[in-house]
Amino acid sequence: KTDLKSLLLKWPEDRKLVFCDEKNKNDQSIMGALTPLKDFNRKWAVLIGPEGGFSDFENELIAKTKNIVKVSLGDRVLRSDTAITVSLFCVQELLAK
Repeated sequence: KTDLKSLLLKWPEDRKLVFCDEKNKNDQSIMGALTPLKDFNRKWAVLIGPEGGFSDFENELIAKTKNIVKVSLGDRVLRSDTAITVSLFCVQELLAK
């Protein structure tokens, strides 16, 4: 088990982290944010928060991390199990082509 701060401090430079942030409705949609990056031939990961979301402190830590792609999954707050399914589908569809 790794805490969020340790994970982010050791985040690899060759891996993009798609951060699905349910709190900020002004963020670009996942489709809009990832489309320009589809030719990025490196590793990807998706970060979904716990039910209830990340704390403000955790959001700040994430925002300061290199290789973050901050996105929104839409106007509705999704349960974490639904959010990961939606986000992985989008990443697969956009980046696997």
